[in-house]
Amino acid sequence: MARGGGRDEMNVRPGERAAAPGRDHAATMGPYASEDKLLNQIIKLVSGCVSFLGGFLVVWGAVSLGLAIREQQGGAQIASAISTIAGGAIIIAASVYFGMLDTSWLPA
Repeated sequence: MARGGGRDEMNVRPGERAAAPGRDHAATMGPYASEDKLLNQIIKLVSGCVSFLGGFLVVWGAVSLGLAIREQQGGAQIASAISTIAGGAIIIAASVYFGMLDTSWLPA
């Protein structure tokens, strides 16, 4: 059997060592690798939840706007529905911005 050219060795960039079989790659990256992954997962979870809330407000505002127009309830109801839609859009934009936070400042 020829030495080298194994499957794990082919995916390693020059200058890097292949991880031992059965070992987690995060364990070889340093002591803060798991915290960095955890922080990224928390940011992703919070961003997704806030995006859902913003989407819910946009849909709620659209339904309210449709009902206000259909019932001809006047300017106050229409303005309230439009402000709900705008608020939901702002919340969605904030969650997208929060999801793009850079966590590279963490100690390596």
